[in-house]
Amino acid sequence: MANFLDELAPGSRHTWRDLCEREKPTVGTDALLMGQWREAIIAAVACEKAGRGGRYADGPAGQVLDYMMERGLSKFMKAAEKTEEAAHSGRIRPAGGGGGGGGGGKPASHGSDSSSTLQIRCGRCGTTITVAVPPGTSAGATIQAQCPNCGATNQAQMPFSAGMDPKPSKAPHMGGSAPRPSGRRKALLIGVNYFGTRAELRGCINDVHNLYRLLTETYGWPSHSVRTLTDDGRGNGGMPTRQNITQHMQWLSDGAQAGDVLFFSFSGHGAQQEDPHGYEEDGMNETILPVDFERAGMMSDDEISDLMVKCLPEGVRLTGIMDCCHSGTGLDLPFTWDPRRGMWREAVNPYHSMGDVLMFSGCEDDDTSSDAASMYSAPGGAMTTAFCDVLRRNPSPIYPQLLNMLHQHLSRGGFSQRPVLSSTQQFSLDRPFSFDDIHPNMNPQLGRIFRQRFPPRPRAMSGPLADMLGPLGMLAGGLVIGALAGEALEGGFGLLGALF
Repeated sequence: MANFLDELAPGSRHTWRDLCEREKPTVGTDALLMGQWREAIIAAVACEKAGRGGRYADGPAGQVLDYMMERGLSKFMKAAEKTEEAAHSGRIRPAGGGGGGGGGGKPASHGSDSSSTLQIRCGRCGTTITVAVPPGTSAGATIQAQCPNCGATNQAQMPFSAGMDPKPSKAPHMGGSAPRPSGRRKALLIGVNYFGTRAELRGCINDVHNLYRLLTETYGWPSHSVRTLTDDGRGNGGMPTRQNITQHMQWLSDGAQAGDVLFFSFSGHGAQQEDPHGYEEDGMNETILPVDFERAGMMSDDEISDLMVKCLPEGVRLTGIMDCCHSGTGLDLPFTWDPRRGMWREAVNPYHSMGDVLMFSGCEDDDTSSDAASMYSAPGGAMTTAFCDVLRRNPSPIYPQLLNMLHQHLSRGGFSQRPVLSSTQQFSLDRPFSFDDIHPNMNPQLGRIFRQRFPPRPRAMSGPLADMLGPLGMLAGGLVIGALAGEALEGGFGLLGALF
């Protein structure tokens, strides 16, 4: 679900998160918050009163208060709660004087509840499609449009009117000792075989079972802490639909506190779509494909990062495994280990956060992950199989050993892919691997550091999945070319992609 803090503030080119990040809360003589935090809570309450709060987990106002806690501002919670009460009672109103209805998550360019239009160029045939945008549609929301010429269903992301991410802010602190593990553990394991489709796989559900046994038998994780989503209907969390994956990603990160240990895995098809912001060095976002991707669309690494990475407070450890095509930066982490140089490489436009997130992926972004035997007939994903086999033999190798053993395992199986290690934190690899080894925040700045905008460079795809995704053998993004409420749109590279 969406986060109210990522909506644009009325009449502003900045999100509520951006505005609140820049300002330390202050309390007025009325014992209520002042400044942007006050305005954010008033706008959130107005959103709830207008009946638009259902799309925000815990409610818009609850998300503002949760964010205050994440920022380590607990001493202001009493004033925040009183501010929320005052807003509900109508005792306080927006500083601009209006009724406060503008906080409902609408792009600032809407200006009213009347419908606006958006023009999208079809990713298949290039036809221009004019789409009515429902009132209250927020920046970043997905708009679907069927091409009247070729019938392709295009998905486009509502553009933002200014910078996509808040400017980086100074981290409250760096370094220090890492927290001791709290004993609280959660794991989310997803496997999609796409039964009955031309792109059906065999080994992805087996990957879930393999990782489940690794966690519970080798490392002693309690079985009730592990949620599984598999498209054979036997997962304890249900089917791996887009909506269910989103909800379970929220479950995984929800309520995480220092000392908590989390695990995430996805085995299935991966692809790419054009990065509408131009952050990615190849201009393309990595995606995973839920079981209902033909109807509900793909999930980008930006979306996954929002749900499971950026929201984690310092002292929480998340380990991820991505066994799919184009998975090198599947969680959009800022640092990637360069084994040839023996050092961490920072992304050109990194997003830095406080949590300790580590990901092992099956291949580089421009490579294809192999199943152990052949992609469509194997008993298990090559990366997942190697990860489980290696750690069963040696549950705590130092990181260079682990990466080397993974590579050797893959090579013996005849696979050219190399495991990729990425992280939110730079740390010394001369230490034993452990799910419970939590690294403190070492990033001096938090948020997006923007250095260069990259144009999209989509790569051709082949095989059954390419046939399902389109006759061009690639995901050709629907391109926003028109205007919203009479204003030219910004940030307009191609968006999600035409699904066929």
